[in-house]
Amino acid sequence: MRKYTFKNRNGETMERITKTAAKKEWLSGARVYICACNMSPASPWGVGAEICRKYVPTVSENDAPGYWDSLINEARFYNCGREAGYYLAFYKIS
Repeated sequence: MRKYTFKNRNGETMERITKTAAKKEWLSGARVYICACNMSPASPWGVGAEICRKYVPTVSENDAPGYWDSLINEARFYNCGREAGYYLAFYKIS
């Protein structure tokens, strides 16, 4: 994995992290940004999505890991491909 650091439109720093680290961050309630691997998260066209567990209050502690997996699988299915890249890149927003 290549290490990238970007600034988003709000001036916040986004640092690329692994999928495992992103899952831990999301489960702890932190904001995580996802986008296809060949796309820039600092793009003005908004090619990715910010996900945060507090936006999904109906998910219980026991269901959260399964919800994460389904969320990532759906994002990969609809956003990844030959041009955008075949996998997701995860960024921690700080």
